[in-house]
Amino acid sequence: CLTVKSADCAPVLMTDGNIIAAVHAGWRGALTGVVESAVVKMLNMGADVKNIRAAIGPCIHGQSFIVQEDMRKLFAKNVDRLFPYWEGEIHFDFATYVRYRLENAGLAHESIEIIDIDTVLDENYNSYRRDPQNPARQYSFIEKID
Repeated sequence: CLTVKSADCAPVLMTDGNIIAAVHAGWRGALTGVVESAVVKMLNMGADVKNIRAAIGPCIHGQSFIVQEDMRKLFAKNVDRLFPYWEGEIHFDFATYVRYRLENAGLAHESIEIIDIDTVLDENYNSYRRDPQNPARQYSFIEKID
């Protein structure tokens, strides 16, 4: 059983039916390739990218992820659409960005599921942004069953 501990970062769980992976993807890790690195490791272990399915678990979503221009500038121009302006503020559609990185690694769009839970807005989940003093986190896990 592989486990990822997170609050607002994205837990990414993957399997091709034989090989499993669990990734903790914050925005910095996603930007620097943590998701693609995990897919490459799966491929090196014998996974077939055409069979890999991924779930992006509860994490911060765009409506809650307000950023500054300096952060937006760190990202490639082809993802500008993931930084919409709402009510005069720049937001970051983080879950969709993680999907984009998985697709860059070769996964088919339809093989990636985003769990539509914003950890900042849903008080059933822990959020560092909402409550930085609370050390509690949620755990996401994946297990290979033979």
